[in-house]
Amino acid sequence: MHPELLYSQRGYQIEDFSKTTFHNIDLPLLARINAAGLVFEAGPQVGYLFARKTKYDDSAIPDITGRGQLNKLQFGYIVGVGYQLESGPNVGIRYNRSITKLYDGDAALPGGNKIYNSVFQFQLGFAFPGSN
Repeated sequence: MHPELLYSQRGYQIEDFSKTTFHNIDLPLLARINAAGLVFEAGPQVGYLFARKTKYDDSAIPDITGRGQLNKLQFGYIVGVGYQLESGPNVGIRYNRSITKLYDGDAALPGGNKIYNSVFQFQLGFAFPGSN
């Protein structure tokens, strides 16, 4: 098993209206298979939403910083593939998706409360000797 502790920033933008950013602490627990440098990984993830900011293009509308109807605790999964050189450098791509809805209850949004986080992540890294 390969545990990680990550800070992640997610969000969305509505053109000419607003930009929303979510700040999360994520804890994935991944099973990793290294096949001659080719790395496959998959596993569950739990995340905590600790901050949110929505900034509106119209300065007459105040920014939103509260978490309101957002689910603070998010559960999801990760699947990924990458390549690890014996000398340490590595590269990979992951797909990360929540199974917990972003909004709790009956959020008054387009799509209601049936909105989930999902993201493709590209990573460059370095594994120190003995840390594989």
